[in-house]
Amino acid sequence: MIHDPCTHINQDSDEQGSLMEELDVQILQVTSKSEATRLSVGLTLVMLTIVTVIYLLYFPPDAWPQTLMVALPTTLILTFSATYLVTQQMLRVHALNTELQRLVSRDRLTDVATRDFFFARLAERPGSFGVSLMVDIDKFKVVNDTYGHPAGDKVIANVARILAQEVCARDIVCRFGGEEFVIFLDNATATIALETSERIRVRVESSKVDSEGRSVTVTVSIGGSLRQAAAEIETAIRQADAALYCAKHLGRNQVVMFSDLSEMPETAAGHSTSIRSLPRTAAGH
Repeated sequence: MIHDPCTHINQDSDEQGSLMEELDVQILQVTSKSEATRLSVGLTLVMLTIVTVIYLLYFPPDAWPQTLMVALPTTLILTFSATYLVTQQMLRVHALNTELQRLVSRDRLTDVATRDFFFARLAERPGSFGVSLMVDIDKFKVVNDTYGHPAGDKVIANVARILAQEVCARDIVCRFGGEEFVIFLDNATATIALETSERIRVRVESSKVDSEGRSVTVTVSIGGSLRQAAAEIETAIRQADAALYCAKHLGRNQVVMFSDLSEMPETAAGHSTSIRSLPRTAAGH
């Protein structure tokens, strides 16, 4: 049975997602070349109709053939040419705006969201709840020192690809800085977050990146925190970061969830946390 990473989204969210996809398709059609052509043809037909009605109303019947033979082709050529040029210019502007938006909102190396876009998008969802995950590539400096920075870039891009594949459309994957990522699982419970995190951990651990004929493997440590609807995302990220530190302290390649501050004594980092950790798989340990 193939796992569906989006099972934590409720029916209302599914309907909202479908609506957004439908709207996206409509926007794409309006800004496509075929739609631009249809718009030009439509406007041209409207102008031909208007010109025809005017001539029929204000010119005598015996003048219709001669005048319409001149007016209609002229209207056709001028109107279609003008509207086609305008719509093509609109397409170019739209393409430039789309590319600019992509450059602003997407990390160039990984094509996941930038940090600024992550916070801006969540600010648009003040009532949302879910789980924030902090994902950090273990011993990444060793990768750079051993294989070089180009290999390190490939590793970061590969991890980002896995993260993006393991979440659904309403979730947000963000490159938080360097080899660290933040994920917001929209409407997810702690249980779902643990399962998603473990899938990510296992996939990263088993994934290989080729660098000049050498195979590079890495692991990730993950910390998570539940965000209530009224809670600030910064608070959830700080808690997830504390859980991430605990995952590192426990030996890396771990999934740790932050829960109740009052139930856990301070860790070696000075964080006061309550954590649950999924057991690591036997492979590679």
